Amino acid sequence: MCAGISFGLSSCDNNSTTPPPPNPYDLIDYSQNEDNTPAPDSNSIVGIHTYILAQSCAVPSCHDGSFEPDFRTVQSTYSTLVLHPVVKNTPTFDFDYRVIPYDVENSWFYERTVTDDSILGRMPLYSPPLAEGALANIRNWINAGAPDMFGNIGFLPNTHPKFQGLAAFLDYGGFWIRVDTFRNSEVTPFGVQPNRDVEIWFGLEDDSTAIGDLDVQVKISPDIDDFSGVTAEPASFSAVPRIVEDYDAPGVSREFHWRIVINTGNYPTNVPVFMRLYIQDGSHLDTYEYPANQNPLEQKAYMAFFII
Repeated sequence: MCAGISFGLSSCDNNSTTPPPPNPYDLIDYSQNEDNTPAPDSNSIVGIHTYILAQSCAVPSCHDGSFEPDFRTVQSTYSTLVLHPVVKNTPTFDFDYRVIPYDVENSWFYERTVTDDSILGRMPLYSPPLAEGALANIRNWINAGAPDMFGNIGFLPNTHPKFQGLAAFLDYGGFWIRVDTFRNSEVTPFGVQPNRDVEIWFGLEDDSTAIGDLDVQVKISPDIDDFSGVTAEPASFSAVPRIVEDYDAPGVSREFHWRIVINTGNYPTNVPVFMRLYIQDGSHLDTYEYPANQNPLEQKAYMAFFII
């Protein structure tokens, strides 16, 4: 009897002939588990990550995300390689980016896989050197423009001007003596004599604006971070550069085109005096300031002198 049971049921018949809805998974043939995805091209970023980096480099305590480059995934590999600034460099700072599209020779990533420098170390550091076939894959990828996983070619952004260093000279009867090397170290101001004219040259470069088309001004202040009340003095451009030996790399010469002449009698003695560059390249709305307040102390000290 169904009497007394009324929960909206229209029938007590448990032998309904209505079939259950179809199960879409019943049609899958699990006996064939073949992966038809084509193997990645060995000369692509996907192939290089799959066959080289994931196996030899993305290992614990190496490029597993502990530090860059990050080789855990294809995307992290590309992002931390292509047009990514170099951190650990040669003593003469020969490389700017880890990978430069179409430029194997100036790609630091490739250099690290073939270098014979025992201090830098050849990568992978704790494994056998890469075979020639693997090196060829890396070269082929870079020479093809180092495209990402979708075939897009990266390009350099329009960056602010780059500061290369300074050099200061005093005239001793027609003999120019470099004085910015009179320091205890690179992180201390250089010493100059009182009441003397000092010629100071600055090295600059830019990725989109000719060096002579930059607008360069200099402020000088006894306050390390306050240049607000100081009048900016224009630096002059010389088409004939001053050839300067690199302070950090003896034997390496650079060309400096911008200069100012200051008289040390205009500044206090026995305290450091700080210089700051203000550079407009015509491509950015803001003016590049070097060193800015947020820059490390050693950069500010490098751009300073002490009257003795």
